Parts: sequence; structure tokens; C-alpha cells
Amino acid sequence: GRGLIEIDASASSGDLVFGPLTRINEDTFAFQSGTGVNTVDLGKTGGPGADAVTLSADGNWSFDFSMAAAGSELRFIDAEIPTGGGVTAELSIDLGSGTSLVFADTGDAIDVDFSDLASFSLTADGPTTVEIEAGARVVMNGADAQAAISSGITFTGDGVLRVLGTSGDDML
Repeated sequence: GRGLIEIDASASSGDLVFGPLTRINEDTFAFQSGTGVNTVDLGKTGGPGADAVTLSADGNWSFDFSMAAAGSELRFIDAEIPTGGGVTAELSIDLGSGTSLVFADTGDAIDVDFSDLASFSLTADGPTTVEIEAGARVVMNGADAQAAISSGITFTGDGVLRVLGTSGDDML
């Protein structure tokens, strides 16, 4: 795939805004934050798929906010995650100690399903939030949700978090 494959802001100490990112590589992408407040918007409004970023079925994306200052944000505005059999994609999100993850209400329902990824990691280095705004729906496996909570993440918002058990049934 074409598009941006890396943003390495590790040498920057200033506040940085990236996005809306609409042309990142579907096969491989890595983000490394700087030490200031970093804001990353994935996709932009305009209707589902209009300016979406898409992780391929065998892609590997990582977002590392471990160096970022408190107040940083990663916002899923329009992002397509592969689902179904044969998916080998991997996604890693490290929120560090002060980054929030937001699944944005753009006026168009956002539905992000992490449950079929071969590997999904959502972690933090202490208390932080994942906000699911009204109109947004997030699906993840029970083990992934538990690992996120154990690392200090609290899920908030008026949207829907669907957590699947090992049998595929909802846990919550």
C-alpha cells in the first residue's frame, strides 16, 4: 500500500498536532510521540469511508505515546479495521501516562471492531481514559479489555463498548 509509513516525533519537545491523517499506509505504520502534548486524528468527517484510514487484513500499525505529555490524544474519527476470517493484522496502542483515546462522534456512526485482529494491544502507564462518544461503537475481546483495564485504562462516554467472551458472546 501507499501512504505515510512513519511519524517519529521523539526528538520534539513542543506540542504537535497530526491530522487529520487520511493517507497512512494500510500495511505498515508507526507513530512515536514527542515529549510535548501530541494530538493525532485518524481519518476525518465526511461520511463513512470518505476519508477513512484503513488497516489491511495483514497490516501492522503501532501508536506509541509513552513519551507524550499529559493532555495528549489519539482520536479515531474514521478508521477501518479488518474483520472476518483470515485476518492477521496487528495493532498496538500505548497511551503512556497521560494520553486519552477517543472514538469520536462525527455525526456518522463510527463502528470500530478490534475483535478479529491477530494481535491487539491497548495499554497505559497508569490512569488514563478511553472515551467512546455517543454514536460510536467499539468491539474488543474480553482478554484485551481486561489487559487495558489492568494497565490503568478507564472506559467512559455515552457510546457502546461491546466486550466479547471467549465463546463470542457479550461479556458486558
